[in-house]
Amino acid sequence: MIRSTYLVAFLIAAAFAAERSTAQNLHDTSKLTCSFTPDFNAGKSMEASCSRMPEKVFSTRFLSKEPGDHCDVNEMYESSAWTDFTIDFRTKLVMWNEETSPDPLKRQEYAEALAEKNGMLVEDAKEEVSKNLSRRVLAQVKHVEKSFDRNYIDPISGEFYDEPVLDTSMTILFTVRNDHYLLYVSDSTEAIVSNHYKFGDASWISMRFGRCRTG
Repeated sequence: MIRSTYLVAFLIAAAFAAERSTAQNLHDTSKLTCSFTPDFNAGKSMEASCSRMPEKVFSTRFLSKEPGDHCDVNEMYESSAWTDFTIDFRTKLVMWNEETSPDPLKRQEYAEALAEKNGMLVEDAKEEVSKNLSRRVLAQVKHVEKSFDRNYIDPISGEFYDEPVLDTSMTILFTVRNDHYLLYVSDSTEAIVSNHYKFGDASWISMRFGRCRTG
């Protein structure tokens, strides 16, 4: 009877291990490399902010936000990119370059407007608008939550699995001084960084969309 009980327990554990073995690399990795950059060709800034009270948080004296329009998407004329983003789980350090640059598809338009406004040559203005503002950011990992996401669809064939497959995922809390960030990453390489803010009686969340890989 005892042997049967042990055998059943072993078979259950083996089945669970087989189910979740589809993607163990994410949980076992010692380093993540990510990129959170706009896709100017597709018109995607890869940034958005959402609030329960968008009429308070996102409205300006020039533009009023509707109460039901909860999210605000950054304009493409200028976007902030996080490049060379790495997380080292051994040292618990997060590092990245934060770069602000204008839309390369509209630099000629910006240069002409700047030249007309300041009496500059267009070529000089083009060099000015092509400059990127960049700073190196250092953060510290505070907590790592390892989890599994159920995947019902084969990403290659687009067909449903007979049984859901468990894909590995992680949520990582890291801080820069008093700012707290949450990074969600799945083994499909999809990643989201979120940051929460509060001002007065209003609060909102800012998000960046990108991709990560192990190593």
